[in-house]
Amino acid sequence: MTVGDGLTLINWEKRKNPSKQEIEKFATDKKVDNIVAQLLIERGITDNLEIESFLNSNVDELQDPFGLHDMDKALEIIDDAVQSQKKIAIYGDYDADGVTSTSIMKLTLQKLGAKPIFYIPDRFKDGYGPNLDRYKELADKGIDLLITVDNGVSGKDQIKYLKDQGIQVVVTDHHDLPKELPEADAIVHPTIPGAEYVCPYLSGAGVVFKIADALLGDEALELIDLAAIGTVADSVALKGENRVIVSEGLRQMRQNHHVGLSTLIKNVKLKLTIFLKRISVLKLHPASMP
Repeated sequence: MTVGDGLTLINWEKRKNPSKQEIEKFATDKKVDNIVAQLLIERGITDNLEIESFLNSNVDELQDPFGLHDMDKALEIIDDAVQSQKKIAIYGDYDADGVTSTSIMKLTLQKLGAKPIFYIPDRFKDGYGPNLDRYKELADKGIDLLITVDNGVSGKDQIKYLKDQGIQVVVTDHHDLPKELPEADAIVHPTIPGAEYVCPYLSGAGVVFKIADALLGDEALELIDLAAIGTVADSVALKGENRVIVSEGLRQMRQNHHVGLSTLIKNVKLKLTIFLKRISVLKLHPASMP
C-alpha cells in the first residue's frame, strides 16, 4: 500500500507474522528476549551483523557529513556569512520535523557566533514550503543568506526571486525531488542523483544535524535529541544512521539543556529515566522501538 502527504510517498509493507515456536527458537538461537525476537523476525533482520547493528547502534556509526551533496559548498557559504557578520535567515516548517530542524540550525549558528533570524510558516496562511510573499518580507529585512530547513527543493521560482535580489540561498531538505531543482547556491539533500547519501531516508532534522556535525564536530551531539524528535515524528525509516540518531537522541534527553524540550517532557509528565530503564530491562535498545 502506498500513501503520501502530497510531498513524499511511503510504501507500507505488511510485516511477517511469525509463530510462537519460530519466535522462541529465534530468541534462543540469537540469545535475545522473545519480544525482541518477534520484532527482528517481523522486519526480516536475521543476520548476526544486522541484528547487532539494529540493537546496539552507537555514535561511532554516524557517517561522514561530507558525503551529503553540496555539503562543502554549504559550509563555505555559511562560514563566510558568519565570519563576515552577514544577516542570516532560516526558513523552516510548521511540523515537528520542521521546528526541530529550525532549532538545530539556529543553535548551530549561534554556537558559531551568528545571530540568525528565523521564520516558521503558518500552516493555513503560508502553506508548506517556500512562499514568495514571506521571502519578499525577509528580503526587505536586508538578509544576505537564506537557509531553508525541511523544505526548499520545490521552490524554484521563489528562490530565483531571492537570487535576483543578490541573496544567497542554501537549501537543506529531504523531500521528493522535483523534475527541476532550484538554482540555489547549495542544495544539501540525501537523494540527489549521482550523489546519493549512505542513509537516503534522513529526516529534515537529520539533514540539518549532519550540517551541525560538519560545522561543530562532537559538539553537535548536544543537538541530537532534537534530531531524534524530527526523525521519529516524520515517520522516516528507522534504519542505518537514523537508528543512531534516535538511540543517541534518547540518551541525550536524559541530560538535555534545551528549555523547550525540558518543558515538553515536564508537561506530558514523562519519566524519561524510568522509560529508558524499562527498555533496558527488556534488553531492547531504545532505537529498536517499533
